[in-house]
Amino acid sequence: MTLDLATRALVENSQKNATKPRHLMTPAEARELLVGLGKVLGKGPEVARKEDFDVAVAEGSIPVRLLVPPGKLRALLIYFHGGGWVIGSNDEFEPMCREIAVRAVPSRWRATERLPSIHFLFP
Repeated sequence: MTLDLATRALVENSQKNATKPRHLMTPAEARELLVGLGKVLGKGPEVARKEDFDVAVAEGSIPVRLLVPPGKLRALLIYFHGGGWVIGSNDEFEPMCREIAVRAVPSRWRATERLPSIHFLFP
């Protein structure tokens, strides 16, 4: 499959700057990699409104972000990112979520999963 120029440049830049495979990284290294990817992707398209909320759960709260595209609202999409309960945040996934909000559906929420290594005790 042929990649467009922007995607090819992103892949080549990632390969050139790769330090080690993600499965060998510490959680802190993987988080830093994801922050760096967000800087490469940029802000994403403009939205009509952006609001951050906290949703109460048994052990505290989960931060969520509402991105509302321009125009009439007809649907709501809630996006739960992957990250193995170790990496990921609203800021890091915002460029992609802005694309989804503007291009796919009229409105969407993005929830950050709880990171056990930060919020809970585990071995």
